[in-house]
Amino acid sequence: MIHLENLTRRYGDFVAVRDLSCRIGSGEIIGLLGRNGAGKTTTMKMLTGALEPDAGRVLIDDRDMALHRRALQKRIG
Repeated sequence: MIHLENLTRRYGDFVAVRDLSCRIGSGEIIGLLGRNGAGKTTTMKMLTGALEPDAGRVLIDDRDMALHRRALQKRIG
């Protein structure tokens, strides 16, 4: 399971992702839709540990990406 809790990421004064929360269950397939600059790529980078959120957290199988980055990245394909 993937759980995003109140993710926020800023680039200077521009807020790319603001207070994003969702749960994605095991085996569930989702899509991210939005216009250019909506925060899709930034969200995926935070979800994979390539970019740290300014606020909030990413949990994968109840493990915090900020604390278990390397181990969780090995599981992402």
